Amino acid sequence: MFVQLKWGAAGMFFKSKKESAPDRPSTSSLESPIGTPAPSPSTSQPAVDPLSTDASGPTPVARSKRRNVRRDPAAVFGEVVGLLMRNKRYRELSIADLEWLVVPALKSNQFALAYSKASEAKQARTVGVALWACVDEATDRQLMQSRDNPIRLKPEQWNSGKIVWLIDAVGPQDVIRGTLARLLKNEFAGREVRMASIDAEGVRSVRNLTAA
Repeated sequence: MFVQLKWGAAGMFFKSKKESAPDRPSTSSLESPIGTPAPSPSTSQPAVDPLSTDASGPTPVARSKRRNVRRDPAAVFGEVVGLLMRNKRYRELSIADLEWLVVPALKSNQFALAYSKASEAKQARTVGVALWACVDEATDRQLMQSRDNPIRLKPEQWNSGKIVWLIDAVGPQDVIRGTLARLLKNEFAGREVRMASIDAEGVRSVRNLTAA
């Protein structure tokens, strides 16, 4: 399965918009650094934290109460790219090669970062990132037939509709599972969510994700 999970950072070309940890990453501290995905293709929102975090993990909060966070977009972009380039599927690619995958998701606020828990000796560090697109029906049909791994979209397709496609997720399996569960219960609640995967034989399949 090609999906792995880490929640990401914003690109260096944007006008506005996390960090080190225990040896073993934890799924309990999850947060989106720029904000929630736009509810419609034409809606743009200020940077917000869609999940607040405490010692026991992320706690969904009302959108009106989410605190605004301004992050350095270059730093966020660097976090996501750094995570991807530690994955064997992206290791040989240059930063320029990864822009097509990272920049549209960050500009659309359609990504999430997972952080390990901080301790007295160490700061929390980024351990996972998830990137998703919100597509229209035409793009959905295209993706159902696509053989790309990972999925490739044009910039204008990333936020063209309401059907959610998990484009990629990078990180330890326990982080991926925890992150997906939280996304399905919060950001993706009530929406169609699809994910493509490729098995050991190279066979691609698409499945719909639902909250447990």
